[in-house]
Amino acid sequence: MAASGYPTAAASAVWQQLMAEQDATAIGRGQKVRHVYRSGFFDSHPTELSRATYLAAAAGKTPGGTDARAAEYRAALAPYLPRLLAAQIRMNDFGGSDFILGALADERGWTGELLFARGELYRARGNPRDLQMASIWYRDAKAAGYAAPELDRGLGLALLRNGRTEDAREALAAYLAARPDASDARMIQALLAN
Repeated sequence: MAASGYPTAAASAVWQQLMAEQDATAIGRGQKVRHVYRSGFFDSHPTELSRATYLAAAAGKTPGGTDARAAEYRAALAPYLPRLLAAQIRMNDFGGSDFILGALADERGWTGELLFARGELYRARGNPRDLQMASIWYRDAKAAGYAAPELDRGLGLALLRNGRTEDAREALAAYLAARPDASDARMIQALLAN
Protein backbone atom coordinates (compact mmCIF):
# COMPACT_ATOMS: atom_id res chain seq x y z
CA MET A 1 0.00 0.00 0.00
CA ALA A 2 2.79 2.40 0.86
CA ALA A 3 4.50 1.80 -2.49
CA SER A 4 1.23 2.41 -4.38
CA GLY A 5 0.70 5.83 -2.82
CA TYR A 6 -2.37 4.84 -0.81
CA PRO A 7 -2.52 5.88 2.84
CA THR A 8 -1.54 2.78 4.78
CA ALA A 9 -3.94 3.71 7.61
CA ALA A 10 -6.79 2.86 5.19
CA ALA A 11 -6.28 -0.86 5.85
CA SER A 12 -7.09 -0.42 9.52
CA ALA A 13 -9.94 1.98 8.68
CA VAL A 14 -11.67 -0.76 6.65
CA TRP A 15 -11.85 -3.02 9.71
CA GLN A 16 -12.88 -0.15 11.99
CA GLN A 17 -15.70 0.73 9.57
CA LEU A 18 -16.81 -2.90 9.48
CA MET A 19 -16.90 -3.06 13.29
CA ALA A 20 -18.88 0.20 13.47
CA GLU A 21 -21.40 -1.18 10.97
CA GLN A 22 -21.71 -4.39 13.01
CA ASP A 23 -22.30 -2.28 16.13
CA ALA A 24 -25.05 -0.34 14.34
CA THR A 25 -26.66 -3.59 13.21
CA ALA A 26 -26.61 -4.97 16.76
CA ILE A 27 -28.05 -1.76 18.23
CA GLY A 28 -30.73 -1.68 15.52
CA ARG A 29 -31.74 -5.22 16.45
CA GLY A 30 -31.73 -4.49 20.18
CA GLN A 31 -28.71 -6.70 20.77
CA LYS A 32 -25.60 -6.12 22.82
CA VAL A 33 -22.60 -4.73 20.97
CA ARG A 34 -19.90 -7.34 21.17
CA HIS A 35 -16.30 -7.14 20.09
CA VAL A 36 -14.21 -10.25 20.33
CA TYR A 37 -10.76 -9.36 21.60
CA ARG A 38 -9.04 -12.65 20.93
CA SER A 39 -9.47 -15.61 18.64
CA GLY A 40 -10.76 -18.90 19.90
CA PHE A 41 -8.89 -22.17 19.65
CA PHE A 42 -10.76 -23.27 16.51
CA ASP A 43 -10.72 -19.89 14.76
CA SER A 44 -8.69 -19.78 11.57
CA HIS A 45 -8.49 -15.97 11.34
CA PRO A 46 -7.76 -13.13 13.75
CA THR A 47 -10.66 -11.06 15.03
CA GLU A 48 -11.66 -7.80 13.34
CA LEU A 49 -10.35 -5.85 16.31
CA SER A 50 -7.01 -7.68 16.17
CA ARG A 51 -6.71 -6.91 12.48
CA ALA A 52 -7.57 -3.24 12.93
CA THR A 53 -5.06 -2.88 15.77
CA TYR A 54 -2.28 -4.73 13.96
CA LEU A 55 -2.80 -2.81 10.71
CA ALA A 56 -2.90 0.57 12.51
CA ALA A 57 0.43 -0.24 14.19
CA ALA A 58 1.96 -1.33 10.87
CA ALA A 59 0.69 1.87 9.19
CA GLY A 60 2.44 3.92 11.86
CA LYS A 61 5.75 2.33 10.86
CA THR A 62 5.20 2.78 7.09
CA PRO A 63 3.15 5.93 6.46
CA GLY A 64 2.67 5.58 2.69
CA GLY A 65 0.89 8.11 0.50
CA THR A 66 -1.95 10.50 1.11
CA ASP A 67 -4.19 9.91 -1.93
CA ALA A 68 -6.85 7.26 -1.34
CA ARG A 69 -8.27 8.04 -4.81
CA ALA A 70 -11.72 8.30 -3.26
CA ALA A 71 -13.05 10.55 -6.04
CA GLU A 72 -12.09 7.97 -8.67
CA TYR A 73 -13.67 5.21 -6.61
CA ARG A 74 -16.92 7.18 -6.19
CA ALA A 75 -17.03 7.93 -9.92
CA ALA A 76 -16.54 4.27 -10.83
CA LEU A 77 -19.19 3.17 -8.32
CA ALA A 78 -21.76 5.86 -9.23
CA PRO A 79 -23.64 3.88 -11.92
CA TYR A 80 -24.11 0.96 -9.52
CA LEU A 81 -24.87 2.87 -6.33
CA PRO A 82 -28.70 2.91 -6.68
CA ARG A 83 -28.78 -0.89 -7.09
CA LEU A 84 -26.33 -1.40 -4.23
CA LEU A 85 -28.35 0.84 -1.90
CA ALA A 86 -31.61 -0.89 -2.86
CA ALA A 87 -30.04 -4.29 -2.16
CA GLN A 88 -28.75 -3.05 1.20
CA ILE A 89 -32.22 -1.84 2.19
CA ARG A 90 -33.77 -5.19 1.22
CA MET A 91 -31.42 -6.89 3.73
CA ASN A 92 -33.77 -5.84 6.55
CA ASP A 93 -30.85 -4.48 8.57
CA PHE A 94 -32.14 -1.08 9.62
CA GLY A 95 -29.25 -0.16 11.91
CA GLY A 96 -26.52 -1.24 9.51
CA SER A 97 -28.22 0.32 6.50
CA ASP A 98 -28.80 3.63 8.27
CA PHE A 99 -25.15 3.58 9.36
CA ILE A 100 -23.97 3.05 5.77
CA LEU A 101 -26.19 5.86 4.47
CA GLY A 102 -24.88 8.17 7.19
CA ALA A 103 -21.27 7.25 6.40
CA LEU A 104 -21.83 7.96 2.71
CA ALA A 105 -23.48 11.27 3.60
CA ASP A 106 -20.53 12.20 5.85
CA GLU A 107 -18.31 11.68 2.81
CA ARG A 108 -20.33 13.47 0.13
CA GLY A 109 -23.26 15.19 1.82
CA TRP A 110 -26.91 14.18 1.72
CA THR A 111 -27.44 13.86 -2.03
CA GLY A 112 -30.85 13.26 -3.57
CA GLU A 113 -29.89 9.64 -4.12
CA LEU A 114 -28.96 9.11 -0.46
CA LEU A 115 -32.08 10.94 0.78
CA PHE A 116 -34.25 8.74 -1.44
CA ALA A 117 -32.54 5.61 -0.10
CA ARG A 118 -33.07 6.80 3.47
CA GLY A 119 -36.74 7.41 2.70
CA GLU A 120 -37.00 3.87 1.34
CA LEU A 121 -35.29 2.48 4.45
CA TYR A 122 -37.62 4.24 6.86
CA ARG A 123 -40.71 3.44 4.80
CA ALA A 124 -39.70 -0.23 4.78
CA ARG A 125 -39.46 -0.31 8.57
CA GLY A 126 -42.89 1.29 8.64
CA ASN A 127 -43.28 2.66 12.16
CA PRO A 128 -45.66 5.66 12.19
CA ARG A 129 -42.84 8.09 12.95
CA ASP A 130 -40.67 6.39 10.30
CA LEU A 131 -43.36 6.99 7.69
CA GLN A 132 -43.44 10.69 8.54
CA MET A 133 -39.65 10.90 8.29
CA ALA A 134 -39.70 8.95 5.01
CA SER A 135 -42.09 11.52 3.55
CA ILE A 136 -39.75 14.32 4.57
CA TRP A 137 -36.70 12.59 3.06
CA TYR A 138 -38.53 11.85 -0.19
CA ARG A 139 -39.42 15.53 -0.48
CA ASP A 140 -35.87 16.55 0.39
CA ALA A 141 -34.59 14.15 -2.28
CA LYS A 142 -36.87 15.76 -4.84
CA ALA A 143 -35.70 19.23 -3.77
CA ALA A 144 -32.11 18.02 -4.20
CA GLY A 145 -32.87 17.11 -7.81
CA TYR A 146 -33.54 13.37 -7.53
CA ALA A 147 -36.10 12.67 -10.24
CA ALA A 148 -36.61 8.90 -10.48
CA PRO A 149 -40.33 8.03 -10.63
CA GLU A 150 -39.84 5.58 -7.76
CA LEU A 151 -39.53 8.60 -5.49
CA ASP A 152 -43.21 9.42 -6.14
CA ARG A 153 -44.09 5.78 -5.52
CA GLY A 154 -42.33 5.72 -2.15
CA LEU A 155 -43.72 9.12 -1.18
CA GLY A 156 -47.24 8.08 -2.14
CA LEU A 157 -47.08 4.83 -0.19
CA ALA A 158 -45.68 6.57 2.89
CA LEU A 159 -48.34 9.29 2.73
CA LEU A 160 -51.08 6.71 2.23
CA ARG A 161 -50.02 4.83 5.36
CA ASN A 162 -49.96 8.15 7.23
CA GLY A 163 -53.59 8.79 6.24
CA ARG A 164 -52.77 11.66 3.86
CA THR A 165 -54.88 10.20 1.06
CA GLU A 166 -55.11 13.14 -1.32
CA ASP A 167 -51.38 13.85 -1.27
CA ALA A 168 -50.75 10.12 -1.66
CA ARG A 169 -53.03 9.89 -4.69
CA GLU A 170 -51.21 12.78 -6.34
CA ALA A 171 -47.78 11.17 -5.84
CA LEU A 172 -48.94 7.71 -6.92
CA ALA A 173 -50.64 9.12 -10.03
CA ALA A 174 -47.36 10.88 -10.93
CA TYR A 175 -45.54 7.56 -10.53
CA LEU A 176 -47.98 5.76 -12.83
CA ALA A 177 -47.80 8.56 -15.39
CA ALA A 178 -44.01 8.18 -15.51
CA ARG A 179 -44.03 4.36 -15.34
CA PRO A 180 -47.31 3.09 -16.85
CA ASP A 181 -45.74 -0.32 -17.48
CA ALA A 182 -44.31 -0.70 -13.96
CA SER A 183 -44.48 -4.20 -12.51
CA ASP A 184 -46.61 -2.89 -9.62
CA ALA A 185 -48.88 -0.69 -11.77
CA ARG A 186 -51.99 -2.80 -11.10
CA MET A 187 -51.46 -2.67 -7.35
CA ILE A 188 -50.96 1.11 -7.45
CA GLN A 189 -54.07 1.50 -9.63
CA ALA A 190 -56.03 -0.55 -7.08
CA LEU A 191 -54.81 1.72 -4.29
CA LEU A 192 -55.88 4.78 -6.28
CA ALA A 193 -59.32 3.24 -6.97
CA ASN A 194 -60.08 2.90 -3.23
